[in-house]
Amino acid sequence: MSEFHPSITIPLCSMAVITVIANAAVCFLVFRKKTMRTFTNGFVVSLAISDMITGLALVLQYSIRLDHHGLNVITNIIFALMLFGGISNLCAVTFDRHLAVTRPLHYTAFMSRHFWKIVLGCWGSALVVSVLPLCWQGDINLLVNKVYVLVTLFLCIILPYVLILIGNFKVRQQIRRCINRERRLTFPSVPDTEADKMSQQPLRKKSNAKDHSRLSTESKVIRLIVIVASLFFVSWLPVLYFSFFFTIGKKEYIPQILVSISPFTLALSSLANPFLYSFMKPDFKEQICKMLRRPKRQICLIFQSYSDSESQTDKETTLWLW
Repeated sequence: MSEFHPSITIPLCSMAVITVIANAAVCFLVFRKKTMRTFTNGFVVSLAISDMITGLALVLQYSIRLDHHGLNVITNIIFALMLFGGISNLCAVTFDRHLAVTRPLHYTAFMSRHFWKIVLGCWGSALVVSVLPLCWQGDINLLVNKVYVLVTLFLCIILPYVLILIGNFKVRQQIRRCINRERRLTFPSVPDTEADKMSQQPLRKKSNAKDHSRLSTESKVIRLIVIVASLFFVSWLPVLYFSFFFTIGKKEYIPQILVSISPFTLALSSLANPFLYSFMKPDFKEQICKMLRRPKRQICLIFQSYSDSESQTDKETTLWLW
């Protein structure tokens, strides 16, 4: 691999180092607080590990001169691992939220039995797919390598991403149906008697307010997953684009600017995720607020003003401890 210009290596390696630190902070926050150790946050930690691998791979590739063929193959495997690991973990967290919303009574029991199996399955399958090129020594000119690239592009990247979008769309629909049902229960059109209405309204409102808060939190988490998944796909789009045309022998369709910006898009995506968790995931936001409350009360108020409907997240997350 040729030497890179300092104008590329310095900002890129700086972003990569910050990416590793920020995602390590996400992992630390989850393991530090017992109330943060939910099944969903377990998948978030797995995604953060994938982002840390991204940062380390970028530092390895753009700060060290790799002229040996074997080192280049290893670097390609690392990039493949973080690509397939990221997409598989996004599928897992989508399945997690789909199960929590559509089958809430079975969610805790199911995830208690299968959480670690899902996590290990995500990384195990990603590792197997990533190391397959070792069977032909990573020779990119072989037909089997071209078939491998095209098959993994469609079956392991595009198809899972489409399923992620469909799954999150269905979860959002289910949340809307639940919210509409709660509203109908809270404000029935024809009450039995005026006395029954007056006696049942306070209790019904209290129960439905709690359910509405839970559904509102679920809706925010789903929106976060869609944003992270879309950002992940867009950040990898330049790499997927020139990998596809390089594989089919159409190098003239690959603009140099696309090759130049691809490492920066990968770094930006992995760097943005921890901040998305902090500002959009209610339990992360609340824990960061608590950590900053004593020394930085004004910063805490900024975090709290971003959303005012997640005050019960600790009560909800303690039901899903792993």
